[in-house]
Amino acid sequence: MKTDVACDVVANAAKMTFFDLPESTVRIAKKFILDSIGVTIAGSAAPGCREVASYIKELGGKQESIIIMFEKKVPNFHAAFINSIMCHALDFDDTHQDAIVHANASILPATLATAESVTGISGKSFIVAYVLGIDFACRVGLATGLKQGWHYSSVCGYFGSALAASKVLGLNEKEMLNAVGIAYSQVGGTHQCIVDTALVKRMQPAFAAKAGVLSAMLAKHGITGAKGIFEGEFGFFKKYETGNADILRQDLGKIFEINHLSTKPYPSCHCTHGAIMATLYLTKKHNIRPDDVQEVKVITSRYVNGLVGRPFEIREIPQVDAQFSIPYTVASAIIQRKFTIAEIQEHRIRDQQVLSLAKKVKCIVDDSINTFVVPVVVEINLRNAISFSKKIEILKGSPANPTTEEEDIQKFNECINFGIRRISDERRDKLVKLILNLEELSNIQEMIQYLT
Repeated sequence: MKTDVACDVVANAAKMTFFDLPESTVRIAKKFILDSIGVTIAGSAAPGCREVASYIKELGGKQESIIIMFEKKVPNFHAAFINSIMCHALDFDDTHQDAIVHANASILPATLATAESVTGISGKSFIVAYVLGIDFACRVGLATGLKQGWHYSSVCGYFGSALAASKVLGLNEKEMLNAVGIAYSQVGGTHQCIVDTALVKRMQPAFAAKAGVLSAMLAKHGITGAKGIFEGEFGFFKKYETGNADILRQDLGKIFEINHLSTKPYPSCHCTHGAIMATLYLTKKHNIRPDDVQEVKVITSRYVNGLVGRPFEIREIPQVDAQFSIPYTVASAIIQRKFTIAEIQEHRIRDQQVLSLAKKVKCIVDDSINTFVVPVVVEINLRNAISFSKKIEILKGSPANPTTEEEDIQKFNECINFGIRRISDERRDKLVKLILNLEELSNIQEMIQYLT
C-alpha cells in the first residue's frame, strides 16, 4: 500500500541533523532569521498588534515564551500567535515567489516559541528545525495546482509550523506525523480578507503558527492525527487543491526551499514591488517631479492586478489599504523617492498630494503574462508629452538579485527604529551578532533574552 507523501517528509525530518545542511543553507537561514526578527520588532507598533498582545497577556497561563517587545511570557502557542501577527503585520517579511508563501511569518514564531518553552535547545538544533519547517511550507505551496483563492502563507504554514515545532520537541517519526495530521484538521485562510483589506489578513499566518505549536504539543501527549494528509481520500490534494506530491518528494533533504526565498526591500505586498522598483528607477534617473506627471500606466498580470491594481481608496484600515495598492505605492514612491515604513504611516497615507497623484496611476492587465509577480512595466507620461518606461523582470531581494549582508543589517536597523519600544544601539548590535552566529550558541535563550 502506497504511503502518503507526508510520511516521506516526516521520515526525512526525523533523521535530519544540522550537519546535513549545506553551508549556504545555514547562511541563508541566519539571513532570514535576522530579517524576520527585524520586521517582527517593527510590526510590534502596527495596527492591531498592541490590542492582540494586550488580550493575550490578559489570558495569562503558563509562562513559557515571550511576546517579542512586550516583556511578558505566555503559553508557547499564544506566543507563536502574537509574534506571528507582528512578523506579518507590515508585509515586510519574506516571500517565496513561486510558492506564493510568506514562510517565515508562521514558521519562525512557531519554532522560536517552542524552543523557548523547552530546555537547552542549541542554535544548531534551532536552525535545522526552522529550515525543515520553511522547506515543508514552501514545498506545499509549490505542489498546489489551482491557486484558487487560498491564502497560501496561512494554508501552507500549518504544515511547516507543525513540523518545525515537532522537530524542536524531539518527537519521533510517528508523533511527528500525528502532529502534521492534527495541523491538517485546522488548515484555513483565504484571499477574501485581502480583497477586503481587513486586519485579520495579517493574522492568518498566525493561526497557522499557533496551530503548529499546539499540534506538536498534542502529538507529544499521545493525540493522533490523520495519516492520508495529502493523498488520502479526503486529503489536501483532493479537497483543497489539485497537487503534485512528487514536488514534496523531489530532492528531499538535499535541496532546501529556504534558498529560494526573497527578502523584501519595501513594506508592502510583493505584487507592488515591481511597480515600486520601476517607479523609483525612473523618478531618480529622469528627476521626475510629482507636478510633472500626467499619468502613470502599470502593466501587470491579471493576478497582480486583482490583488493590488484597483483604484486606491481608504477604507477601515489605511495601512492595509496602502500596502495592497499599486496606485498608492507608486504615487508615494514618486513623491518621497523611496518607500519605507515611514510611507505606510497613516499621516503619509492621508496626504492630499499622494491621494491626488494616486488617482493618476492606472493598472492595465496583460494576459500574455502567465507568471505571478513579474514582469511589470511602468510607463510615466509627463505633461510635456515626454514618456519614460521601465520593465522589471527580477525583483530586488530575490535569489537572482539578493540583498547583501550590509543591506540586511540596514533594513534590520530601520525596523528597530519603528518598534513599540526603543532598543539601545548596543543591544541591537549584540542581537545582530548573535543571530549571524546562531549556530555557535549552546542555548537559544542567549539570543531570545535580547528580544524583550
